[in-house]
Amino acid sequence: MNERIKELRKALHLTQQEFADRLGIPRNNIAGYETGKRSPSEAVLALICRVFQVQEDWIKSGNGEMFDRKDVSPLETIAKKYNLSQKDLVLIERFAEMDKRQRDAIINYIKDVASKL
Repeated sequence: MNERIKELRKALHLTQQEFADRLGIPRNNIAGYETGKRSPSEAVLALICRVFQVQEDWIKSGNGEMFDRKDVSPLETIAKKYNLSQKDLVLIERFAEMDKRQRDAIINYIKDVASKL
């Protein structure tokens, strides 16, 4: 599995740090996975599959295609384009789930803080 994680990262043209940032985990975890010194948990494997649209069977066993050919969500497209971490995605999702009044309150707060800088 360690070789497949490295293969995936290289296929995505990401450094270990960029890969880790997108997952919201420390870079040294990625280094450990790639060298075989650490084994990713089921939760990390699921996160890798979700964030990078990777086939679970491929990451675990090497069988099948690397990438899942399902439609990519607009949010995942944005995450890839702007190199967003999992934490960034959660923030965007939570903001989008708010009603207009709540979003406007946050925007006004940010404007107020920015005007005082």
